[in-house]
Amino acid sequence: MIPCGSAQAAGFSNFTQGAGPMGVANASVAHAEGLSSLFYNPALQLEFNGFNLDLGLTLVSPEKELDSTRTGQSYESEHNICTPMHLSASYRLSERSSLALGVNNSFGLRSEFPEDTIFRYLTTSSELTTWDINPSLAMQLHERLAVAVGIRAVRSEATLEQMIPLQAFAQADGRQRFKGDATGYGWNIGATLNPVEQWTIGASYRSQVELDLDGDLHYDLPKTAPTMLSSLFPATSAAAELTLPAQFFVGIAYAPSPQWVVEAALRYEHYSSYERLSVTTALPVAGKRQTFIPKNWDDVWGYMLGGSYQNAAGYRFSLGYLYEENPVPDATFEPGTSGMDKQTLTVGIGKQLGRLSYRLSYAYDFYQDREIDNDGPAAVLNGSHSQDNHSLAMTLSWQL
Repeated sequence: MIPCGSAQAAGFSNFTQGAGPMGVANASVAHAEGLSSLFYNPALQLEFNGFNLDLGLTLVSPEKELDSTRTGQSYESEHNICTPMHLSASYRLSERSSLALGVNNSFGLRSEFPEDTIFRYLTTSSELTTWDINPSLAMQLHERLAVAVGIRAVRSEATLEQMIPLQAFAQADGRQRFKGDATGYGWNIGATLNPVEQWTIGASYRSQVELDLDGDLHYDLPKTAPTMLSSLFPATSAAAELTLPAQFFVGIAYAPSPQWVVEAALRYEHYSSYERLSVTTALPVAGKRQTFIPKNWDDVWGYMLGGSYQNAAGYRFSLGYLYEENPVPDATFEPGTSGMDKQTLTVGIGKQLGRLSYRLSYAYDFYQDREIDNDGPAAVLNGSHSQDNHSLAMTLSWQL
């Protein structure tokens, strides 16, 4: 199972958090499209009575390509299927209070390219997996106002690989591989307000999380490499710092009848907190123990619109549209993340089967091609970058 997510959102955020929300393009901040919507607003748990459980996963098939102006060749990513999962559970404590637990791959990325690409010295493989464990408590403070608070424990694993040039030593390329893990902590809050009948406003905030990755750095050198190279590139322990951005969601939903609901929502991500990636090694590597890789990402917005309809037979149909900005500036563009503006069309279907129900949703992401024209070492990425994704989400729900 590869719970990656960069193919689905700005930077390395993952918003494939349930087939219900996906069906309305994640416009599920002010109303619930199943219990999975708690990821977008924990206060929505008060829409559910008794004990409830949502469980599912998403199949994501990303395809990336660079048409290089340096070589005139095209470079495509390796084909892989990502499988971010989602689990949500809630228990109604009383008429005015509820407890919930969410377990999600809230951030992630996976990209893999052949080892002969023009940018192989920047990256050949990147993988980031996070498991976000998020208990929350919701209270009905007023008949029209509900609030929720939660804490988050984020467990992360990262693997980064790239080739290293050894032509100066009359050798073929070597390979560098970093693998590390970390645990960070954060919090979240949410609220819903029903100012008038048929209208609901929802908002939530998820704090940034600092991750201090501890791991190991390994080198695969050619068998013919002299002993001097082994001393320049030793196996050593290493540490890296990574900041997961804060996120803010707000939405307004209109339900003209119990069967229909439409919502427009906004999402803000504080990616300017990702200024650089620093790596520190216990032993010197090529004469250095510390490396700073500038990022200087930008804050971004996402715009979501979706609606759903449930008929008398218990079938629920949904449609959605999303537009998402990308946070990556030209100067620090990298093939390992989705650094292109994106539009998404979604469609979903579900069925109520007594205490059980299911939701299935499909999303097609089409990215705006991005032209990169940098100077210096970053010029290896010059050319036209393109990407598209196909995603299928499945969620089973159970109510007691």
